[in-house]
Amino acid sequence: MAPTVVYGDQIIVESGAIMEMILDRHAPDKLKPALDSDQYPTYKMWMHCAEGSLSARLFSDYRAWRIKPPETRSPMVDSEAVAQFAENFLGENPWFGGSKFSAADIMMMFPLNVAASLGLVDEAQFPNVAAWKEKAVVRPSYQRMLKQARPDRMIGNLPKVQKRPPSGPRGTF
Repeated sequence: MAPTVVYGDQIIVESGAIMEMILDRHAPDKLKPALDSDQYPTYKMWMHCAEGSLSARLFSDYRAWRIKPPETRSPMVDSEAVAQFAENFLGENPWFGGSKFSAADIMMMFPLNVAASLGLVDEAQFPNVAAWKEKAVVRPSYQRMLKQARPDRMIGNLPKVQKRPPSGPRGTF
């Protein structure tokens, strides 16, 4: 499974679990709002939205579209709907953790990058997400990660979907 981290004599999987375990044990006061902060609930929501709502929907869309591209998009299981939720949130907040960059931003980067790079979401429709990504990728820590983890800057080798169906009306969340 990926990602996988060997921690001591244990093998840990699941991005969110890895992130929370490292923060809890090695940086309890970093990359997250204080537990009693009014920003903590939304931080926690985005930490889990990355894999629970967004990744689940985008990989479901990806599999279905590789078999037969749909004529219209379904609002019930559509990765674009979750991207719109993120767009709306980032229209009112600079980061997914609220006022400061947090682990929630780290968690959301992968699925939002995958959604755009595979053609599941047209990034041009989401200017707040695009602006957030621009702020995040210039951070020195992100640049160091790219050099260490993926020198080729590739997220994987999945082919893009053939046809991206038109969007229907987008509601607000």
